Parts: sequence; C-alpha cells; structure tokens
Amino acid sequence: LFDLLEIFEQIQLKSELAKDLEKQRQTYRAWLNVDDVDQEMLGSILKDLDGVHKDLMMAERFGQSLKEDRFLSAIRQRFGLPGGSCCFDLPSLHYWLH
Repeated sequence: LFDLLEIFEQIQLKSELAKDLEKQRQTYRAWLNVDDVDQEMLGSILKDLDGVHKDLMMAERFGQSLKEDRFLSAIRQRFGLPGGSCCFDLPSLHYWLH
C-alpha cells in the first residue's frame, strides 16, 4: 500500500487525467461543426466533461487521506525497520489484525 501511494504521487495522476479530459473535450468540440451530428447529445457530453473536469480539479490529491491517517502513519514509520512491526511496537496494528 505504501509503495503504491509513492508511485501514484510520482505519476501526478490528477494532472494526467486533466490532460486526457482536455483531449476528449477538443475531440468533441471538433464534432460540433460536423453536419448530421446530434448537437444536443454532443452538448450534453461536453457539459458532463466540464463537470467531471471541475470535480477533478476540486478533489484532493490522490491518496492524501491515506497519508494523513494516524493509524497508517504509525505503521508506515515502523514498517521499514527490521522487527518494527512487532506487537509491542504497533499494538493497534496487532489489535486490528486479530
């Protein structure tokens, strides 16, 4: 879990998704000038894409809530140490596991 969070942090997932959404918007906007295309449906799709883009920009960074979690932070600090996950080091983890 901790390795995945670090990978997702490096990828800049939010900005990559925003780029892909913008490419889709441009593609659909190009279809606005084509005859025999359902303009109402295309307008609805563009409106939905705008809403998704707005929600994406307002969303917190991917995995941020997991990084701020006290339980996981305690485990993360001790996880890399040899023997750091013993029952006396992380009693809350062992309680949760059992």
